[in-house]
Formats: sequence, structure tokens, C-alpha cells
Amino acid sequence: MSPHSPRPTTGWAKQVRQVIEAMDHTFRWGIYDHAPLKTWSTDRITLLGDAAHAVTPHLGQGANQAVEDAITLAVLLQDAQAADIPMRLRRYEDLRIERTRQVHDGSREAGALYRSTELSPGQQAERIVAINDRLQLDTHDAERIANDAPHGTLTTR
Repeated sequence: MSPHSPRPTTGWAKQVRQVIEAMDHTFRWGIYDHAPLKTWSTDRITLLGDAAHAVTPHLGQGANQAVEDAITLAVLLQDAQAADIPMRLRRYEDLRIERTRQVHDGSREAGALYRSTELSPGQQAERIVAINDRLQLDTHDAERIANDAPHGTLTTR
């Protein structure tokens, strides 16, 4: 930057400038986006959370999806005998894989909205709220869904 160029913070609120000036250094970090796995389980082992379906941070859903996974597993494994485990793990995956794919895709969509230079902040906010509503991020009930699902039957994907 030329010494004659205006400072990037020119016109910003005093408090914001003070916070920035107090920083010793800043850095960039990568957001690595991976395609969802096609399967998460074997007969005795399963993955949950980011290990199964990492998601970009644009909807703040990484930890929430892990909690939904854990609740689903807890319900499905509650009364399971050793012989039931393979089918219950497949049922867990069957119940969760489409939901996590939708959240993954919604987070990608939100990331693109945040980076958009063609939308006003108000338009961006409206579209983010629409993603939130579409995905039922505030109302999805993984425990109810797991309890309502037959534990011994599987659908085909």
C-alpha cells in the first residue's frame, strides 16, 4: 500500500479502529470443504459429527450436527443387543445421511451468499433466514425422529 493511500480503516468507528490497532498480528485460515461421505459405518464402528460429515462454518451447524448424531445413536442403541448393532448402525446412517447432506449443502449456499457482492446485506440476511427455515435448524427434532423410526427396518438409498 502506498504511504499516500488512505488507511483501510478510514471512516470506521473509533472502537473498531482501536480493536484493530490493538492486534499484534492477523492471519488467514483455510476453510476446507469436502464432499460428504457415502457411508459412515461398518458392522461395529460408526462415525459421527465432522468425522462423518464435515460442514463449512457458514450456518454454525458443525457441533449441532454432532449432537443430532449422538441423540440419534443414543435412541437407536438404547436397548440394542450385540446382534442388533450392525442393523442399528445402518439405521442411524439411514436416518441421518440425507439431513446432514442438506445441512452441508445449505452451509455451502450460505457461504456463497456471505461472499456475494451483488446482494445487499438485507437480501443476504433474508436468504440466510430462508436457508435456516428450509433446513428447520431451530426446530429439527432428531430424538423424535429416531424414536418414531422403526429400529429394525431399513430404507434403501
